[in-house]
Amino acid sequence: MMMTEFNATDSIAGTVEAMVFDDEECFYMGTDYLHIKIYLIGVFATSIAVLSILLNSFFTLVFLLNPSLRRTSLYYFGILALIDVFMAFNYIALMTVPVYMDQFQLLWLYHVFLAYLRPVMTESNCAMFSSMMLILCATLERFLRIISSPRTDKLRKFVASHRPLMCFLCVAIAFAYKLCTFFEIQYIEKEDCPEWSRFEIVQAKLAQNAAYRFWWMFVTRNMVDRIIPFFVLVALNFIIINGLKEEHRKCSMKAGPMNVENSRGSLKDATRALVSVITMYLLAQFLQVFTTFWEAFHKQSLEEEFAELYSYLNDIMSIMTLITSALHYPVYCVLNRPIYHASILTLKRFKLYLPRSREDAKPIARDYRSIGSASKAIGFPASVSVSLNPSHSDDSTVAMVNLLERGDCKERNWTL
Repeated sequence: MMMTEFNATDSIAGTVEAMVFDDEECFYMGTDYLHIKIYLIGVFATSIAVLSILLNSFFTLVFLLNPSLRRTSLYYFGILALIDVFMAFNYIALMTVPVYMDQFQLLWLYHVFLAYLRPVMTESNCAMFSSMMLILCATLERFLRIISSPRTDKLRKFVASHRPLMCFLCVAIAFAYKLCTFFEIQYIEKEDCPEWSRFEIVQAKLAQNAAYRFWWMFVTRNMVDRIIPFFVLVALNFIIINGLKEEHRKCSMKAGPMNVENSRGSLKDATRALVSVITMYLLAQFLQVFTTFWEAFHKQSLEEEFAELYSYLNDIMSIMTLITSALHYPVYCVLNRPIYHASILTLKRFKLYLPRSREDAKPIARDYRSIGSASKAIGFPASVSVSLNPSHSDDSTVAMVNLLERGDCKERNWTL
């Protein structure tokens, strides 16, 4: 929604803190508490990362194969799924690889890790900031729909008709904002030192500047990356819920029971989505903000008195955001019926492409013929055309799904 930057510079340096050789000049800082982190990161977190790759890759496929999803505000979550895939790969590259190279003493893997460290770290931070901005864009579009007015309607229609452009701007802004990460870390070579101690990961001169570290790395990043987005998201969703309650009240007074049912369904879905989004955001960001303030006011106690706790906190913060990324698709699939039905349709498409014997195909053909006969008997039309208006959100799509589930379909062309 936002894998904690791994504390940018400090976290990468912080994940390599044990295995110090005797020579004061030649030393290698490997993964601290390796006997535990080989299971915490190498097994548990890596399994979550693989699961996130599988789930979000499937959601991306669903998004690409179902144009109806791309015509609604769900467009943002399709792009978010793709970014979550990159974030999971980034976690494996930046966190899993160091654990295994230390556990099995793979010097060649250490050289590979050093080669891709800076670009992958930069790309990872860009992906995390992009995902946060995409969530805000999706929430903003829903917010503009709730506070309907001539001005906001024009803005909403512009945003809704330019969703690809909005997503591109999110990624472009994130790239420009996080590009500085590339210049904050580096590795130095000690020619007189052998093997593992020959290279050392250190902070670059830019990150060693006191003013830069405080005003940019601490104040600006914590405000822009965490604090402001969190409270903006809370405020927007609070207004959305109140707007939906008012809409439900009006529908219950003026409309029939069918519209009341649809209104209740939309309100329930929005409430559950609000709770899930805020909860996942809190889990991913609260501990990071807490640790950041602790670092600012009393970092010495973290590094000396609570060194082991500090090490595990850095790992847990990354794992929590990784879990959030893995939960995106299951949560949206449960809370959003269009995504659920599109997923089922995609699975059925794959099933049709599987090799099938003639004996297996005959019962299926008979089933389809019986379904067609039954449809004609009860008066269902031969075809129903559904089109989605790009300027509308997925609320109308949910209402359409309600009609389809009840079989309350007549021969018409829906424009949602």
